Amino acid sequence: MKSLLLSFALCFALIGSANAQITTEKGSKSDATFLKMRKLDVLIKILPLALKKPQLDELLSSIEKARVIQKEALQKEDEVMARLDPDLDKAVTDGVEKGVYPSKSLQDSITKATRSMSTSRVLASLKMVDMIMVAIDKVFDAGQKKVMAGTFDPKYMDPTGQLDFKEKDKIRFFVKEVFLDPMSYNVLTDLLSKAPEK
Repeated sequence: MKSLLLSFALCFALIGSANAQITTEKGSKSDATFLKMRKLDVLIKILPLALKKPQLDELLSSIEKARVIQKEALQKEDEVMARLDPDLDKAVTDGVEKGVYPSKSLQDSITKATRSMSTSRVLASLKMVDMIMVAIDKVFDAGQKKVMAGTFDPKYMDPTGQLDFKEKDKIRFFVKEVFLDPMSYNVLTDLLSKAPEK
């Protein structure tokens, strides 16, 4: 499920993160253009579904519930980061000012925390996908499900092409990559006002 725009988006995201402290006179304009590129990328994936207003209502409601789960997961991460922050401050200061190498116990704490947060994110993501799948099973027709499944490239998950993915697995992947994209909620909200009732 890679589009040319997604490749551009990834490229720009990498460039942006590598040069986070470098700005240009037209940087804010470029940022706005980049957001339009992301929005268009999401539209390219959603428009073929030809969603009706009742379907969008149900989908948006499920995404709102999923976002509550996401927020709770992020709040837990905030708590973990807050606990690590004083030790990180001291380790960075000691490293820069005294040349003191960070302790193994601190490195172990960081590793444990990042693994725990990663696991929590995966579990939250699975719950969020499950929540949206309920809405899809309730209001999407077979044709729309086929369109979602048809965007899945098995080689994206398995370069060998050996694994057999069921239609439901492909739809779940679409949900995670498209409907849970942070840009998707705004796009779907915009589409709601123009969508037909039937």
